[in-house]
Amino acid sequence: SFSIITAAIKQGRIAFDNIRKVAIYLLSNSFTEFIIVMASLVLKMPLPITAVQILWANLVEDGLPNFALAFEPGDDAIMKRRPLKRKEPILDPEGMSLVFVFGVIRDTLLLTIFMAFYGWSNLSLIHIQTLMFAALGTDSLIYVFSIKSLRSSLLHTRLLDNWYLVFAVAFGAAVMIASVYTVSLNGLLSTVPLHMRDIGVIMGLGVVQVMFIELTKYHFRRVRKEA
Repeated sequence: SFSIITAAIKQGRIAFDNIRKVAIYLLSNSFTEFIIVMASLVLKMPLPITAVQILWANLVEDGLPNFALAFEPGDDAIMKRRPLKRKEPILDPEGMSLVFVFGVIRDTLLLTIFMAFYGWSNLSLIHIQTLMFAALGTDSLIYVFSIKSLRSSLLHTRLLDNWYLVFAVAFGAAVMIASVYTVSLNGLLSTVPLHMRDIGVIMGLGVVQVMFIELTKYHFRRVRKEA
């Protein structure tokens, strides 16, 4: 029946959207980590984040949110869009911007913070690396809610309609807290407890990144309306 055809088209569009969200989230995090490490090697600085911390962030912090994005229910107006082109790329211009432009801006902010603390503070290297590690993991748990919907602003997104994502973010936040403030994980990950000032820096960085993602989404919403 036509109702089954309509439902199938809707589920196909939701699946394609979710694949795009997962790709953007996964690639943006991986690109950021790659650039940070390469920049530190080129500039002959200590690594802002260790290999074990990168592995932990990828598997524990980013793994579950990536998985949960595949279960997004889809936008309300998904059936009002134009049909997808047969050769529609997974990473469209908006996705490329969110991966690479956002990655460069994120890297610039992180490297600036790292160099500022490393050059002008009396904090130890392991303390600064812990700050970078917590920033990478925590900020990705914050801006994943902006990637929930690439067609709507964060203010008009139903943040709690995907309980898999809510659980993944809550679990990731709990594990991040444990990795910084638990003695056993301090030894495993080479981390130390952070101060309130450090937490303020991390949260401020997360807000800036969400603002950039929302501005990018707003720009492409205007482009789609004008097309």
